[in-house]
Amino acid sequence: MNSYEERQEAKKERYKEKAIKCANKSDQLYKDGRELAEMIPFGQPILVDHYSANRHRSHIEKIRKKTQLSIQEQEKADYYAQKAESVGTGGISSYDPEAAEKIKEKIESLKSENERIKAINKEWRKTYNKAAKETGADKIEKTQLKSSKEVEAAFFLAVEEFKKTHEEAAKEIVSLAACYAYPRYANLRPYGTSTVEIRRLEQRLKLLEHYAEKGTLEVEKNGYKCTQDPEEMRVIFEFNGKPSEEVRTILKRNGFKWSRYACAWVRKLTPNACYHARVVMQSLDGLASDEVDA
Repeated sequence: MNSYEERQEAKKERYKEKAIKCANKSDQLYKDGRELAEMIPFGQPILVDHYSANRHRSHIEKIRKKTQLSIQEQEKADYYAQKAESVGTGGISSYDPEAAEKIKEKIESLKSENERIKAINKEWRKTYNKAAKETGADKIEKTQLKSSKEVEAAFFLAVEEFKKTHEEAAKEIVSLAACYAYPRYANLRPYGTSTVEIRRLEQRLKLLEHYAEKGTLEVEKNGYKCTQDPEEMRVIFEFNGKPSEEVRTILKRNGFKWSRYACAWVRKLTPNACYHARVVMQSLDGLASDEVDA
């Protein structure tokens, strides 16, 4: 487990602890409200003209508040439980030191899946063309496809043959055929292929490799240090003490956020982040050194 995975695991545990804490608090509030409710006899009305009326109303209000708070804490518990479940499910993070290797593996997996799909589609076309020759459907003109019994017979014959080797793909082809206004079965494909995700991952990999090749870059002056860290995939600003409100405003305006983990102002390493880091440095260099060190 690398450093990023350890942080993710720690984050997941923190969310779980918060969920348990909120759930326990919700249970306690519910019990407190239940105990308060049991103090009033069942069906006891408020005696409007009696001296106890105000105390009775106050007691009921306490029960209502306890119940409401119990519900709110349970909602928080559900929220943190969902957050814990979602940690690590957002795909490959650029912050992961092994991101480049994982992206390469995913690209190869997607390419392999595309090749498998192409082979299945090719097998279907081959199976249908063979069935079309047997039924004479290959000799039917396009204008006659809608009413051709030979084409329909060829399709179902091909489907039955296709089921022997690709049962799930055969179900898909039948489902697709039902969506057509008239069946042109030879043009159907069980599955579609896409290279969009592959191209996106290849661009991400190219960017990661570009920053890895450049290595760590540091600029230190005027009471701050700016680091371009390709391992953490972050642009980091560190200061000698707490920066002034003006400096913090400059950082926030350019997309940098305070990280308790890094104890610095950070932003994900991208070409846009590098540009804004230069903007921040120009702004900081324009301030007096005593304002930067404040």
